[in-house]
Amino acid sequence: MKTGIKLDILRIPTDHGTIVVYIEGFKNSDSKGKVFAEMNGQSASAAGHHRKRTIIRAIAQLHQKLSLHQDFSQ
Repeated sequence: MKTGIKLDILRIPTDHGTIVVYIEGFKNSDSKGKVFAEMNGQSASAAGHHRKRTIIRAIAQLHQKLSLHQDFSQ
C-alpha cells in the first residue's frame, strides 16, 4: 500500500486572519523541500534545501502579495 504525502502544518495567527503554512519534504539534511503559505485566498510557495529559510521566503512572498493587494484595494 502506498502512503500519502506527509505534510507539516504551521498555523500563525495574525490580526487579519491566520497564515497556514504547509511544509513538505526536508527529510534529511541534504533533501529538498517545498513550502506553501496561504492567507485570505492568497498563496505563495517556495522550494529549497534549508527548512527555516524556505519557510521565511514563502511567508515573505505572501506578505508581498498581500501588501500589493491591499495597495490596489484602497
